[in-house]
Amino acid sequence: MPSTPTSSPRHLDPTSPDAPLPRRSPRPSPRPSPRTALGFEYAETIVHTAVSADNTPRDGPGDDNEYGLPSEFLAGSTGTSSFSFAEPGKMEAAEETRPEITSIDLSGGNGSQVLMGDSDGRVCLYAPPANHPKAVPVKQRVPRIWHPAFTRGLDCLRSVEVEAKVHRAVLMPRRAPNVTSYMVANAQTVKLYRMREHLGRPKSKSVVPVCSFTGPHIYAPIHSLSLCSDEQTFLSADDFQVQWWHFEAGDGAKPFCLADIHPRQGDANFEVSELLTAASFHPTHGSLFLLSSSDGWTSIGDLRDPPSRRKRNYATTLATRPEHNIVQHNHNDILCSVADAAFLQANYVVTRDYLSLKVWDIRKPGAPTSVLPVHECLAGHLDELYDSDAIFDRFSISVDQQTGTVVSGLYDARVVVWQPESGQEPLYIRGSTGEEGATAGAVGPLQWSEEPAFTAERVSNVGISGGGSTVAFSSHDKLFVFDRVRSGSSRS
Repeated sequence: MPSTPTSSPRHLDPTSPDAPLPRRSPRPSPRPSPRTALGFEYAETIVHTAVSADNTPRDGPGDDNEYGLPSEFLAGSTGTSSFSFAEPGKMEAAEETRPEITSIDLSGGNGSQVLMGDSDGRVCLYAPPANHPKAVPVKQRVPRIWHPAFTRGLDCLRSVEVEAKVHRAVLMPRRAPNVTSYMVANAQTVKLYRMREHLGRPKSKSVVPVCSFTGPHIYAPIHSLSLCSDEQTFLSADDFQVQWWHFEAGDGAKPFCLADIHPRQGDANFEVSELLTAASFHPTHGSLFLLSSSDGWTSIGDLRDPPSRRKRNYATTLATRPEHNIVQHNHNDILCSVADAAFLQANYVVTRDYLSLKVWDIRKPGAPTSVLPVHECLAGHLDELYDSDAIFDRFSISVDQQTGTVVSGLYDARVVVWQPESGQEPLYIRGSTGEEGATAGAVGPLQWSEEPAFTAERVSNVGISGGGSTVAFSSHDKLFVFDRVRSGSSRS
């Protein structure tokens, strides 16, 4: 069980002079002007298409090339911007069995590295080639690390099959030049990997986790992982529980349960009324964390305040009410549901619901300070979306704390890049899906379409690097990576 932080006066505002500083907190980078992030264009540099593991020559690194990977794995990686797990001739045959890209992350680096996990339990880390000069902008990424992280298993206590799907992947900050650390989680287990490189390739051919954390997530699969600012602890959350882990505890250690809303079987009304949708640490204040739920509330808690039995007293609660929505409808309870939430710099929280992005000031929690309608074109078709169950789709968000930039997914293989403080119009980016006449790159706001592919090309995972230099997102089996370039310049 992780050690409880030292007690001190309770201050919600992390900028208060009396608030304690987190241990080993990384030094923040100088904050650029808010207008610098949207003063650039984003150019697409990678289009990755995942294929079934059945078409992968073998599991793990090999000796066929300088990257330590099978040559078939790198098919299409030379002289083009498309990557695949199989030979080009096998792509069409494997189209129906391609695994879904289930998680991506760039937050632990400067944009040169992109971590990806898929539904077959594999993890892939894209990075520049080993001979790439550090001072030159990144124009190409190759799969430097690739390995299976999970395989299908069986929960013997409940006689339930545990799928290999990677539910969440987190790229940790790089503290050594040749060491890459990252966390991956499937439904029940979190694994910590630490890869050492020599001359641009992994030193060891066998990839084994440093330690594994498993046990408490038995009611629902893990959907959130969040690293504390002190880099010593992390949160894992599912639909009912939030667990607090310590890295030094190692295998077999028990976490501290921060929240548990699962109804007890002995309760008279044994039914599920709400679900937890997100859990996240504050970017600089190691004792603050937030939880969001499907009922529309987002609560900010303090680890220094002990819980009262099963219930924790939260310092601030941000409640999304029907009057905060961009449209009033019979499905207001669904429209108020918070799909994802994250801290935005020191004093703000950004939440995502089905139709909009909302920014809240934790010092004035009564109403959102900014609302961005991202699915405004869907407001007149909510009944159709309800009949097709599309109204229950969840969209994630990713935040760059240095520039205050927010990225969130949309339909039609699009994302929105927004800086609430800048006052500028948001930027909409679309991936190159291969459809005839489809536009890739900067596009306009989303427009309604009755085509089935409109909601099928849903962007379920997004990521943005520190400084906002790289934006990545996925739609089913495709990974799109856009690097920021100055207006008027082009990439070769």
